[in-house]
Amino acid sequence: MDNAPSELQAKIYPITLKKEELNVFVDENLKSGRIHVLKSQYAAPCFFIPKKDRSKWLVQDYQKINQYTVKDKTSISLISKVVD
Repeated sequence: MDNAPSELQAKIYPITLKKEELNVFVDENLKSGRIHVLKSQYAAPCFFIPKKDRSKWLVQDYQKINQYTVKDKTSISLISKVVD
């Protein structure tokens, strides 16, 4: 990330009541291999959004990080050219 500051000030979402639920989500997804631990100087705040079926969807707010992300200008290959 070019010109990115050493730290980013992001909105803090209250999650204290949902912390145990978040810990369970993280533990389950680490064990299943869906997520893994990274060592990065940046992080994005996360919170749950309720779904219609009363389950929850974990969302991350990447708005601050995206301000400093270098856009990939490589065009995507046509699938008809890649697959025989």
